[in-house]
Amino acid sequence: MEPVKVIAPIYLALLLTSCSLAGLALPDRQQTGEAPMVTSLQEAGEATPMPECSPLPAGMTIHLSRVSPGAILIEMAGLTPGETPVVFVYIAAEDLEARLTAYPRDPAGEDSSFVYTMRGLSQYLEKTGEMSVRVIHSRGVACAELSIP
Repeated sequence: MEPVKVIAPIYLALLLTSCSLAGLALPDRQQTGEAPMVTSLQEAGEATPMPECSPLPAGMTIHLSRVSPGAILIEMAGLTPGETPVVFVYIAAEDLEARLTAYPRDPAGEDSSFVYTMRGLSQYLEKTGEMSVRVIHSRGVACAELSIP
């Protein structure tokens, strides 16, 4: 009976974790056509430093644009087909500092392009300030800036 006592608390912890995650409002991929954004938000003073920018390799481009009051579009070309970059965002706006991390599910296409819509940013994009985006890819860190609003 001892193994049951050990497994029961683990099972209970997994059950509670899955129940708490079930309450998260992640968009359905079939409804939006976009992978949900997985983020980690930390206080600016406690956050891991933003990755350092590296020069863009030949043929690589990065472009940011605001596509709605709460979303930005990240477009890149020149990535290695099949790689999945990681996106870091630093926002310094009026009385707010935030660092977000997104782990997109969809990799760069066979044509080496990567397009990612980062949603859920309304509370940050309504302020006046600057947004710095760092995209970690297989050959370095691509960087771009966006003034907000």
